[in-house]
Amino acid sequence: MPGNRSTLSATPPHADKVACSDSGSHLAFVLAAVFLLAGGLLVYGNALPNPFLLDDKILILHDARVQQQQYGALLTGHYWPEPTSNLLYRPLVSLSFALNWRLLPQPWAFRLVNLLLHVGVASLLFGWARSLTRSLLVASVAAALFLVHPIHTGVLNCIVDRAEIGAAFFGLAAISLLKPSDAFPFRTARPPTSGGMAKRSAAMPSGHQAADSQHWWYRSALGALSLAAALLCKENAIMVPAVVVLLDLCRPRRELPLAGGAPFRRRVLRCYVPMAIVTVAYLAVRTSVLDAPVRPAESIAVVDNVIAHPAYGLEPGRTTILPRWGTPLAVFGKAALLLVKPHPLCWDYSYAAIDSVRTVADPRLLVGVGVALVTVVAMVKSWRRQRLALAAVGFSILTFSICSNTYLVIGTIFAERFLYFPSVGFCLLCGLVAEVAARRAARPGHVAWRAGSVALLLLLAAGLVAGAALTVRRNLVYHSEPTLNSVDLRTNPRSARLWGAVATDAYNAGDWARAVEAAEQALRILPAYVPAWRLAGLTHAQLGRFDNAVACLTRYFDSGGQGDEPTTLAFAAALKAKGDWATAVAVLQRHLAGHPTSAAAHNNLAWYLLTSPAPEVYDPAAALPHAGEAMRLDPGKADVIDTYVSVLLALGRHNEALTALRRGLPAVPPDDPALPELQRKLRALEKGTDGD
Repeated sequence: MPGNRSTLSATPPHADKVACSDSGSHLAFVLAAVFLLAGGLLVYGNALPNPFLLDDKILILHDARVQQQQYGALLTGHYWPEPTSNLLYRPLVSLSFALNWRLLPQPWAFRLVNLLLHVGVASLLFGWARSLTRSLLVASVAAALFLVHPIHTGVLNCIVDRAEIGAAFFGLAAISLLKPSDAFPFRTARPPTSGGMAKRSAAMPSGHQAADSQHWWYRSALGALSLAAALLCKENAIMVPAVVVLLDLCRPRRELPLAGGAPFRRRVLRCYVPMAIVTVAYLAVRTSVLDAPVRPAESIAVVDNVIAHPAYGLEPGRTTILPRWGTPLAVFGKAALLLVKPHPLCWDYSYAAIDSVRTVADPRLLVGVGVALVTVVAMVKSWRRQRLALAAVGFSILTFSICSNTYLVIGTIFAERFLYFPSVGFCLLCGLVAEVAARRAARPGHVAWRAGSVALLLLLAAGLVAGAALTVRRNLVYHSEPTLNSVDLRTNPRSARLWGAVATDAYNAGDWARAVEAAEQALRILPAYVPAWRLAGLTHAQLGRFDNAVACLTRYFDSGGQGDEPTTLAFAAALKAKGDWATAVAVLQRHLAGHPTSAAAHNNLAWYLLTSPAPEVYDPAAALPHAGEAMRLDPGKADVIDTYVSVLLALGRHNEALTALRRGLPAVPPDDPALPELQRKLRALEKGTDGD
């Protein structure tokens, strides 16, 4: 018997229960992941065929680093193709785009990766929630709601929002790995000491803690690596350590882990030290790459975030306290309501879809204050009775706070993608509500309480079904940018950016009247919206309203607009049409000073110098080098050849013009509309005339 007792004592207490529990947990996790994958394909399958949208074109289609797999440049450079004032560093996302492009450069393949990552986040949420509560119902409701929540449709459809999914995936993995191993009991005021659920809660943690104590270094290393990956996906993952600390503070047992003594020292060594090392290293690398840790508020445009300019639109003498601090509170209320009622949705909330709060009677401010008060009261009550609910609410608040424009002003006032990571806490809270309602519905007692609990469960089930239906429907809106912009404009008709997007869509479709109308509406909302001046000018030029075109494009350039080639050429053409040849030539010369390889600008400048009726501008000799440079840069274009030949003829160099025509004609595509005229000019030169 002593030998038997010795043998038995060598076995950790509850080891057989722990092994069975681990096996069951692993099986449940695998089954949940399979069901979540099937559900993800069901609700997001119709999103896969959608094209590249919005910033996808800039960060994928127009980024040579992605298409040429320049991994070193992506790892050590800015997130945007060219360094801007955005100051974003997300190398892991950019590297994933490059790998995606190399394997299969189709939009559906990029979007499939987003979907798989989204399913991965939902699966991690399932496993994390079950480990916290030992409740299959809590985990299932939380994961299912997260999977189908319509607020995530923008993240799944806009490929570049993989940054949000990646940060949530690796961030939640880090939280799961670095959390204490024991579960939260459902009542913390009086920890249960009897009953099936209480016995399981008391028995399970000890075995898990024994296992964790043997492999703490493994979990710490993986948790630190997951945190690093999350930060390299998106900077909002910097709140992950705060979430881990919150979970520790909410532990109901005094010995875990912040009560001092050996448990606290072990916790610091195994969790807080690795997180601190990773966070400091990330900030150092980020600052080294971007030359600044955060973006200065003065570099943020009003259209992106009016909170960065609290004095904008205020009457003289009015205080900026409400615009600066009341507006984030109003946005907080809007964000909370969107989690509960995610309809209607919109991809843009810039100025003036969200304007500054200027009076204490602003309904948005009152809603924000109300939501904040309810949240505070709920958190206080949860501390006494259900600290896991407090942890869930705190999770959402902490992860949203980094983009709430309170202690840190960011480049955007609000976006639905900001709610992706915070919705984890919201979904966990819904799972807890479902568990409590299920317990009360199954408990004998007051009929009204039981009926109310059943009604609450039915409401949650209806919410899941309705959320899935809204998600499927919302995916269809992303079928094309014009569809997306026109639908979302009905949601936020005060958005200057959306009106500008509609103007761009109309311009590209050749609907000049609609383009002018939309651009002018954008300018009525925000006269400082620089891109709208460009669209208005280009459209007026297409309509032959050259006075309006010159006025709009002058305002565009005076406001700091970039001199891209199409805009510069249109501006010069409008000036020429007005008879201001000298200014048109000056505009092209300034453009070429910064863009010397612009063949079209060289060609147009040569033509203006050659054909100007103003004696002070007419200069064929000055036109020749520009015409020759255009020929060198774009030798197969008929109008470039025609300009070069015309300049040579104006200078009396007929033989050179004939030679240039004979050499250049074979390179002109047969469908070039100017080809017949060049052929006629060649025949005329061969006959000894100048072809005019």
